[in-house]
Amino acid sequence: MNNKNRLITLVCCSLIWFVFGTIILLRASKDVESINKYTGNIEEIGTAKSIGPKRTIDVLYFKLAGLKQTLGIYHNSIKDYDKYLDELKSGDQVSVLFDGDGMTTRENFNLHVYQLEKNGVVLLSKKQLDATNKKVSFALYLTGLLFFLPALWFYNKRIKNAR
Repeated sequence: MNNKNRLITLVCCSLIWFVFGTIILLRASKDVESINKYTGNIEEIGTAKSIGPKRTIDVLYFKLAGLKQTLGIYHNSIKDYDKYLDELKSGDQVSVLFDGDGMTTRENFNLHVYQLEKNGVVLLSKKQLDATNKKVSFALYLTGLLFFLPALWFYNKRIKNAR
């Protein structure tokens, strides 16, 4: 691989991390007014496997009466869903904030749920979710910077000196 190809590879890698970080930061910056709010009774709730391109994840899904989409929540472990399954049953009325235009999984679960409430008690908090997304975005920006700095050094030392 020649010097220019190495430089292009490092810059592209850093751009990819910056793009991912920006996408997550934009998700964390959504105004409550721009997010769908829906209140309805749970028709079905459970956990399921969602098959992704590289791995299978566990998802807590729920269907609300009158809403065409099946909403889902993704956490790191299936044990994280126990609190929801203990609190929520079919027939319970919940309020949910979600992005109706969010991408869905292969199984048609919309995982862009920001907040979930039952009887005024917040079970999934948008504030907490936003804080987590901002931390992840910051980590992705740092990773992008770790790819960009060697590219900058490489450009200054190798390519500039070759002129």
